[in-house]
Amino acid sequence: MFSERVEVPAAPRIVWDVLSDPRAVVDCVPGVKLGDRLEDGSYDATVTVKFGPAKVTSAVVLAAFAKVDRNHARAKIPESL
Repeated sequence: MFSERVEVPAAPRIVWDVLSDPRAVVDCVPGVKLGDRLEDGSYDATVTVKFGPAKVTSAVVLAAFAKVDRNHARAKIPESL
């Protein structure tokens, strides 16, 4: 288990609106394409990364965020990872 704290210079409501919208999060990460929503709230997705002349695409599952309180969110990581 790990924990990380990140200070964001924006109102909690604005940050939560972005984190709770998977399409908005994906728009911030080059090479990620969102797929179907899964039953547990996570999403199928693909990540494409370019290494020099090579390009690698991997299938991934994006975790769903759950709001804990007005200042905290928790990512739900699928057990298959």
